[in-house]
Amino acid sequence: MPRYLSPFQSQRRAGQLLWADAIYLRDLLGDDQRQHNAHLQTPEHLLKLAAIADALDFPDYALEILTQLTLRYGETPQWNCRSEIFAILEQAKPVISTDITDLPIVQALSQPVP
Repeated sequence: MPRYLSPFQSQRRAGQLLWADAIYLRDLLGDDQRQHNAHLQTPEHLLKLAAIADALDFPDYALEILTQLTLRYGETPQWNCRSEIFAILEQAKPVISTDITDLPIVQALSQPVP
């Protein structure tokens, strides 16, 4: 039901939020999580989490996970997602306000794989 005293009204949703669904994703990338969730740090788990994040419309998290997957396990071709990440960033060029070569994700991926 809308709040009629407020001068603002959402164009997408009429009224206030009365209920919602919540989805929680594990943060497998945090330093504190590496020790506690070492068994989940496999490339298979990271790829699955990236797919779930993408399917749930969290492209920023999915790209971050794919970047970490590539940085950690990219010496193995099946886990190297550089070309896919760069293809995604090329598609996003029109909505990114800066040159993509200045983005931290591109700078991180431009380093040679150890």
